[in-house]
Amino acid sequence: MRIFLFLVLFSPLSLHASDCVVLYSLGGEREALQSLRKGLQVDGIEVRVVQAQRDIGLHLKQAESINEEGCLLFIAFYAEKGVRDSIFVGIPKAVGVSRGMLLAPDDMPYLYLKESERIALSIPSAHVRRIPLFPLLGIKAPGVFLYVRYRSTEVLESVAASLCSALRKGGGR
Repeated sequence: MRIFLFLVLFSPLSLHASDCVVLYSLGGEREALQSLRKGLQVDGIEVRVVQAQRDIGLHLKQAESINEEGCLLFIAFYAEKGVRDSIFVGIPKAVGVSRGMLLAPDDMPYLYLKESERIALSIPSAHVRRIPLFPLLGIKAPGVFLYVRYRSTEVLESVAASLCSALRKGGGR
C-alpha cells in the first residue's frame, strides 16, 4: 500500500493526466497558434490555450490551475512569419533537485526532463537546446519551449503531427 501511494504521488507521468495539451501562448502570430492547435486536435487531443503571465505570482496561480486539471504536455509557444522555416525547441536546463520533502516550483520541470527531451527530439529538423525556462516553473508535466519561424503553416502541421506521434509512443495516449 505504501509503495502504491508513493508511486501515485511521485510518478513523473501522472495517472490523472487528461488527454490534454496546454499551449502557453507567449504572443506572436495568432494564425500559427491556431494552426498548431488544429493540428493537435486532428489526433483527438484536447488543446487548451493559456495566455502567458509576466507576473510570477499570477504565473504560479495559473500553474496550480493547470496542475489541478492535468495535462499530457505543456508547450510554451511563440511563432512568427519569416523568409525560411526554422524550429527551435528549448528543454529545461538540468540542475539539482532539492532533497527536501516538498518540491519547490522550480524543481518540477526536472522531474519530467527525460520525457520533455524525448518529445523535443521527436520534432524533425528542430534545433534542441537546454535553457532556463520560466514558463515551466511550477508545471507538473513534461514541457518544452517551442519557437517556430515559418513561411506557411505546413511547418506547423508537421510539428503537430510529430508531437501527436511522440505522445502516442510515450504511452500518454
